[in-house]
Amino acid sequence: MFTKKVRPKREPVMHFVEYPEEYLRDVIQGLGDANRAALGLTFMKGGRIRARLELSQDESDALSLLNSSVGEVRKSIGALEGSLIVREVDGGETFYRFKHPTIRDAFGAFIGDDPNLMDIYLRGTRPTMLLEEITCGDVGLEGVKLVVPPDRYRVVLDRLRELDSEPDSTKQIVSFLVSRCTPEFVKMFLDEHAGFVKSISLRRWLVWSQEAKFFAFLHKHELLPEAERKRFVRFANQAVMQTPEWRFLSNAEIKAMFRSSELRALRATVRKELSSARLNEEAEAYEEGWKESEDDPSDYFWGFKHELQAFKWEFYKNRTLRRRFATAESRLEKRIERLKKASKDKDGDLEATKEDNKVSSRSIFEDVDA
Repeated sequence: MFTKKVRPKREPVMHFVEYPEEYLRDVIQGLGDANRAALGLTFMKGGRIRARLELSQDESDALSLLNSSVGEVRKSIGALEGSLIVREVDGGETFYRFKHPTIRDAFGAFIGDDPNLMDIYLRGTRPTMLLEEITCGDVGLEGVKLVVPPDRYRVVLDRLRELDSEPDSTKQIVSFLVSRCTPEFVKMFLDEHAGFVKSISLRRWLVWSQEAKFFAFLHKHELLPEAERKRFVRFANQAVMQTPEWRFLSNAEIKAMFRSSELRALRATVRKELSSARLNEEAEAYEEGWKESEDDPSDYFWGFKHELQAFKWEFYKNRTLRRRFATAESRLEKRIERLKKASKDKDGDLEATKEDNKVSSRSIFEDVDA
């Protein structure tokens, strides 16, 4: 069933192995209505259904959308057993499930192209895939498989609960909320997850941080509690001193979270704490970290170098501070060049050692004429 259209040549076989979903979509397209409905019901049940088929109203409605009925689906499940669906017994009860997870993904892709089958798609697609394929409301993002209207937000909220046991679920949800959701959906989510913002761990390098963008998004739409705004400001103060970093304040929405008095205090802290000695210590710490990496020195120090430039331009009107950060940048450039040279010399020594080993491994008889 899977390989009818696969020619027995290397290139088609390799393509089939790498992109099985394309072939499975063709298979699903060629099935009759009742067979597709059987797959659809299995899809809505998370890839596994009871043999006795007790359906909710939503599931019965879905069968109607797929032009089938419960009786026809019962027959089709038997016909599909062994090809797309397999039977298993668990606790004395019989279940049917997809023979392989790719079948579930292929069916999701198949129905995702039909707006009339939206509910089936939303209820059956794995939640981690939903986060990558939908938007809740029109947020102007291109390449979206489905724009979920407000009257279907409830379905998406229920599916997000399934991520609670997943590792890094908070990070996944933050990325989804900040880039793929309208403020209305985010508010609905936060109303049901009162402690979600408090549970978010902030990380340094705020200029790249999805968490920082999420806090800024919430603040812009008046969804960020004052206590959490203050937590972000405290963390940002630590990051400025410890990383050190300043570029995140070039993001207008992140900067808007700071009150004027907080920005003045932050600048005062920079003037007092980020001395030349402190910046040199940070450069030395970076060098120690570089020794454990395989990166080119220019790549490894890229972020630190651009932070120094950001500090230099932020305090450009202060001659002392401008000179302090410009000097730190110049010293960093020299450090990078020194490490590049040391790295090149080390590579040269290794190559020479390899050549010596080749010579020493030759037999003395290799130089004797036969």
